[in-house]
Amino acid sequence: MMSEFKTSQAEGLIPNFVNTYELEERAQKVIPADAFGYIASGAGDEFTLRENDRSFNHKLIIPHVLADVENPSTETVVDGDTITAPIILAPVAAHKLANEAGEIASAQGVHNFKTIYTTRSYASADLPEITTALAGSPEWFQFYFSKDNEINKRIIDRVKALGIKKSF
Repeated sequence: MMSEFKTSQAEGLIPNFVNTYELEERAQKVIPADAFGYIASGAGDEFTLRENDRSFNHKLIIPHVLADVENPSTETVVDGDTITAPIILAPVAAHKLANEAGEIASAQGVHNFKTIYTTRSYASADLPEITTALAGSPEWFQFYFSKDNEINKRIIDRVKALGIKKSF
């Protein structure tokens, strides 16, 4: 017997998380187990996932002792956009596994967090809907080439018309 898949409807701010591992633990509490497993895992034997963690953990952050410790800030500037922290939403698939509103909910969250959203070519929401949900927050676009140059041209024209400044 096949069961019906239900996705999360959870929304709202997640106060006081310290790192992305803690954020992942909180997400696991509201996203259905099968969906969370897909989202949190890597492809194949997860070699790339392990290497990403290893590479990131190899970089040391050396604080400047006694430098502006009263009011620390995670704010940074990326390509002229000031963001609240060096965290950018990458172009990921299957947003609707995490929340029934999919990319729209993700875009709204990115806007509230004040960082950069990266839309993927084959999102489940329409590009103008995502851009509208971002309410002026910076948006990048991941472009996958099609064998059909007319399709490529239509996609790039839409991206330009929406004012998305970065495509890669």
